[in-house]
Amino acid sequence: MLFAGVIAWMRFTKNDPQIKDNRNLDALIATKPKRRSQKVSVIAGRVVGSAVSANAIEIWSGRRTCLGKLSIQAAKPFFIRIPKTSSEDIALVARSNGRLVAVVHGSDVDDFTDVPIGVSASVTFSTRFVDATLNPVRTSLSGSVRIGAVSIPIDTRSKIICSENGDFQVAGLPPNGFVSFDVLNPEYAQTFSLTNIALRSDKVRIFPKVKIYPSNEIRGRVINAGGNPVSNATIVIDGNVRNFRVSRVQTNAQGMYSFVRLPNGVYSVKALSNDFKSMCSAPVSQIRCEEGSQVSLTDLTLSHGKVVKFVINDSSNNRTQPVILKVSGEVNGRQWVMTQLLLRGQPTKVLLPKGLVHFSASQQPRNGMMPFVRNISVLPTEMAEDATKEQTVIIRILPRNN
Repeated sequence: MLFAGVIAWMRFTKNDPQIKDNRNLDALIATKPKRRSQKVSVIAGRVVGSAVSANAIEIWSGRRTCLGKLSIQAAKPFFIRIPKTSSEDIALVARSNGRLVAVVHGSDVDDFTDVPIGVSASVTFSTRFVDATLNPVRTSLSGSVRIGAVSIPIDTRSKIICSENGDFQVAGLPPNGFVSFDVLNPEYAQTFSLTNIALRSDKVRIFPKVKIYPSNEIRGRVINAGGNPVSNATIVIDGNVRNFRVSRVQTNAQGMYSFVRLPNGVYSVKALSNDFKSMCSAPVSQIRCEEGSQVSLTDLTLSHGKVVKFVINDSSNNRTQPVILKVSGEVNGRQWVMTQLLLRGQPTKVLLPKGLVHFSASQQPRNGMMPFVRNISVLPTEMAEDATKEQTVIIRILPRNN
C-alpha cells in the first residue's frame, strides 16, 4: 500500500508543468496512508579562488542556526538543500577541515544563485597576545564572526592556537562583520578585549596587542542560620570590569561554590535562595582580584530579606545615561556595599538583607569617568532595620542646571 502510494505520487508529479524552479522542490516523507511534504530551497555554486581548499559547505541563518552541511571536493560545484525559509539573513560558509576559509552573506535564498565561493572580498584578522610584561603568550581560543543577524563559529573542529611568539591570525572573514574571541586556557582569565571588533574592507585588519592575565578565583560556602550548608543556592557575582557580565553559579551538596577564570578587578558576591524572593545574604564587597588571586570568602549566611522596589522618576532631557545605584549596610558588624545599574522603564525590584540600609544614586557623564550626584535625589535615603513589607524608593532625576 505504501509502495503503491509512493509510485502514484512520482507518476503524477513527474511531468507536472507547475514544477519549474528546483528551489521549491517537495521533499516527500511517506507515513502509512498519509504523506507529508516539506518545502526546501536549493543553493548551488562552486568553490574558486581562496576557497579552493574547502572540503565542506555550511548554510547558516540568524540565531546561530545551521540549516545544512555538505561535504565537497576541492574546486568542484556543490548543490545543497535546506529547509524553506522566509527572507532573513543567510550566510554561506566554506571550510577546510573545520577552519573558516570564505563567507558569503545575503538577505534571501535568491541571493545565492550559482554563487562562487572565494571570489568576494575578505579580511585577514591579525593580532598578538602578550602578558602583563608584554612578553608573547601562546594560548588557545574560540572565535565567532557576526554578519547582520548571523553568528558563525570560526572553527568547528579544534581550538585555534596562537604561535609561540603570540601571533594570531585568521583569514576568510567578511569585510562588513564583527569578530569576537575567547581565551580557552584555564590558566588565563577570560579576555574581554576581543569582543565585537568591527571588520573593515582592509585586506588585513590588525588589532593592537591584547594583554591576558592569570586567572583569578573566588570561592566560599553558603550556610543557613543554624550553620548547616545550603545546597542549590544561587550565588551572584558582579564586578567593575569593563563588559563584565553578571554571572551565577549554584552551590553543591556541601554548600560550596566557586567562580573561576575571573579577570583582574574588584567584585562583590551575594547569595540568594532558589526562589529569589525570600532568603538572601549580605553581599561581600570590595573583593580585589589581581594576578592569579585565589580568594576564600567567609561563609555567606542565608536569612529572610526584604524586597525594595526602585522607581526612576525622570524629568530630564537626557535619557541615555543610566543610573548607578549604591546600597550599603551592616550585618553582624560587617559593612557591605553593592552597586547596581538601573535603566529607565519598568521599576526594578532588589532583594536586600535585613538591617539598616542606605541608598544613594549617581549618573555617569558622557565625557568623564567619575559619577556625579548632582540633580539626582533619592527618597528615602535609608531604610529602618525593622522594615518587613515591600518598600519603594523613588529616584528623581532633575534637569541639569547649566
